[in-house]
Amino acid sequence: IKNSKEIIINNTDLIKYSDKKLYKHQYDLFKKINIPINKLIFYVAPTGTGKTLSPLGLSQKYKIIFVCAVRHVGLALAKAAISMEKCVAFAFGCNDVSDIRLHYFSAKEYTRNTKTGGIFKVDNSIGDKVEIMICDIKSYLYAMRYMLAFNSNENIILYWDEPTITLDYEDHPLHDIINNNWKINEIQNIILSSATLPKLNELDTTISDYKSRFGGEVYYINNFDCSKTVSIINREGYVEAPHYTYEEYNKSMIQYLDSNKTILKYIDLDECIEFINYINKKELYRNDNCKCDNYFTEIENITISSIKEYYLFLLKNINIKEWKRIFVYFRKKRVKRYESTSYIVSQDAYTLVNGPTIYLSNDIQKMSHFCLQCMNFPNNIIKNISDTIKSNSEINKKIAIFEKDFDDGISKEIGKEKKMSNDKGLTPELRQLKKNIESLKQMIETVSLPGMYIPNSRDHLIKMNKSDITNAFTSDISEIIVEKIMLINDIEDIWKLLLLMGIGVFASHTSPEYIEIMKDLAKSKKLYLIIATSDYIYGTNYQFDHCYLGKDLENMTQEKIIQAIGRVGRNKVSDEYTIRIRDNNLLSKIFEYDNNKIEVRNMEKLFNSEEEIPDLY
Repeated sequence: IKNSKEIIINNTDLIKYSDKKLYKHQYDLFKKINIPINKLIFYVAPTGTGKTLSPLGLSQKYKIIFVCAVRHVGLALAKAAISMEKCVAFAFGCNDVSDIRLHYFSAKEYTRNTKTGGIFKVDNSIGDKVEIMICDIKSYLYAMRYMLAFNSNENIILYWDEPTITLDYEDHPLHDIINNNWKINEIQNIILSSATLPKLNELDTTISDYKSRFGGEVYYINNFDCSKTVSIINREGYVEAPHYTYEEYNKSMIQYLDSNKTILKYIDLDECIEFINYINKKELYRNDNCKCDNYFTEIENITISSIKEYYLFLLKNINIKEWKRIFVYFRKKRVKRYESTSYIVSQDAYTLVNGPTIYLSNDIQKMSHFCLQCMNFPNNIIKNISDTIKSNSEINKKIAIFEKDFDDGISKEIGKEKKMSNDKGLTPELRQLKKNIESLKQMIETVSLPGMYIPNSRDHLIKMNKSDITNAFTSDISEIIVEKIMLINDIEDIWKLLLLMGIGVFASHTSPEYIEIMKDLAKSKKLYLIIATSDYIYGTNYQFDHCYLGKDLENMTQEKIIQAIGRVGRNKVSDEYTIRIRDNNLLSKIFEYDNNKIEVRNMEKLFNSEEEIPDLY
């Protein structure tokens, strides 16, 4: 146990030769779903452990309606399903059943192109081959009616991904739609899937409502994963753990950890081992059953998860009279992991290693300006970049005018159906417009920053006297991507400048085209840092090695915090992962039960067919 970091975490053979198998929560899900009665399943498991892919297994026997609030999550499932040659259909933004679209694998009636032999036109009204229907919340009822037209009710599963999205708001446009969907829903077998869901004893109204309508049983699947270690770093740079945080023995905190063991993932393994060694050496437990050699009887039972569970076991069975002594001992001996973590793009950037970072804040503008301020750009660099961006913007405006004139001319002279054909048949005026557009595009100047202003680049590390750091993570933004961003007119210059530093910003006021580029960069781990609001974390499957929770997130709910920190630590076991808290008051929302959960209140209200709501359909 003392050497578990070398023996387990850094042991590549354990990863290389580990068995490929289902997660326990998947096994439990497949077992429960086969019970021959109507069922409502609350499916709780950590992020990054395959919940979104579980419908692929379920679709071997059942038809699936997969409901997601975030479109790209549904598209990720679709990509996996299509690679398995599953028959998939889509219902996004539907105003009628006729808006549903089938993938070619799902098509039964279609017209082939006489020249190529490929499918030319699909009859989307015939869906008896569909195995997985992927839809957004607004389109659910149309998707439900479509699937019921071709399948028996008992053979369909409503699989609702992240049903608590928007439930952390007192009021939200989706609330009435959610309630309407629940009220009119006819599907009897329902799975509500999330990393965080209320406990059954908190959902009496929802459970009673389901049973009164469909009968059957309600099941709660709750598996934890602490096979990796993610360190929580407080504002001062110290690693946090319960035996550091609570001066008085906190029984409710320990009970919360015991019922939510996924939180053990965020207790540093080294700190667990130090605590275990000290308690065993001083024999500060209640009885000999707590002794390490009695708890672990076989060496194969020693894993990262079991060590952390033993840490929790000791917390539960500690000699409470000795707690103050234990607390004082560890507070005196602990040292800072980092002297500073605030200057995320300058002198503290080297601490962000192995992979990208996400910074969550409600004030995106303020954080973005702070990043620029920390870099302390010389005036001439800012002026040159600003002038280039301004010049490019003027050129872009001219290009947009010429492109509009060209498109209008094509539509008028040739016809919309030939809009994308070659130059044959173009009038002299249209040819000249096309030449003008090409000439202007060649005038777009490439914009770049000196390496010392790109966080964790070689030149930047040299500037910060950290050239010995070999695993500091930096961005990888190609010239092609930079040119694409520079061609976007409807975004502020600040977002373009941040991109040159390897920083992407996700905010509602940025351009949709910019956001799509940022999503692609985030997915391929090309960005050094992503700055986003707390809403961004729902539904994103991007992998991060570090997460900052900003000072302005004091009102962020416990459920949302767990969702946020769950985005960290989904890569290799041996990577160094951290959660960095900018306000230490947020620690209580990680280590203690929050009695005031708005998500619970809203779920009881909205997942209830008795609630009076407007008729939205």
